[in-house]
Amino acid sequence: MVQEISIIIPAFNEEENIKKVITDLLEETKKLDLKIEILVIDDASTDGTAMEVVELSKTNHEIKLLTHQKNKGYGGSLKTGISKATFETILIVDADCSYPLESLSLILEPMTTADMVIGARTGADVQIPFFRRPAKSFLRHLASFITETKIPDINSGFRAFRKSGVLKYWNLLPNKFSFTTTITMAMLSDGLEVEFVPINYKKRIGKSKITPFDFWNFLILTLRMAFYFNPLKIILPVSLSLLSLGGVILLYDVLILDNLADTPVFLIQTGVLLGAFGFLADLIVKRRY
Repeated sequence: MVQEISIIIPAFNEEENIKKVITDLLEETKKLDLKIEILVIDDASTDGTAMEVVELSKTNHEIKLLTHQKNKGYGGSLKTGISKATFETILIVDADCSYPLESLSLILEPMTTADMVIGARTGADVQIPFFRRPAKSFLRHLASFITETKIPDINSGFRAFRKSGVLKYWNLLPNKFSFTTTITMAMLSDGLEVEFVPINYKKRIGKSKITPFDFWNFLILTLRMAFYFNPLKIILPVSLSLLSLGGVILLYDVLILDNLADTPVFLIQTGVLLGAFGFLADLIVKRRY
């Protein structure tokens, strides 16, 4: 198991949770005899989050508070923490008391060989709001199709990775909630070693910062990552569908109607052009490596 870790906690208006999260982390890391630093990124909170962290830091030198004067978002907070992290191994965890910190050892043990270890919310006791499950399932299956890897949890906020590994994708990483989705897809698409460890997940304390609109951001991000890492996975099925549809209509027009309309010709031409574009995009992606 790794012995030195930087723990990053993005926090926005988490006054009622942040003390418990930090206290539990200190307890768990002490059990594992780890050398740590805890970086709490206060993302321009309007409550007493920062004051809670300051009070804890007076008796625990491992705790450091980094403050944003303007709200930068979940990903922006993580990027601030990563850039300031001292140690190569980084652990991120949300400040909402939803992740089981007693599973910390399960996350850190595989990091001796893995590039990233994700706490997958597939344990025996998982309390994800019902209305979020269909959207999360759709995005998870889409990402699995694109990366050609079964992904049990694409955007868990409890994971460990190497700082040097994440810096390779720095310009791709967004400032919003899609940070974790991006780094998961990026590493899997590049064939890096990503392990998923089943964990439980509790209902968060307080109000969630995720809104229904974030689903569209996740969807657009997933498709953007597909075009960046594996464009053929999206373009080729569309191209083949257009060619097949055009071919069927063409046969029907010629054999049954004894006529050739513009529609099948347009579909076939579009399918051919789209396929050619897909293969060209795939060649460009391959040349990056």
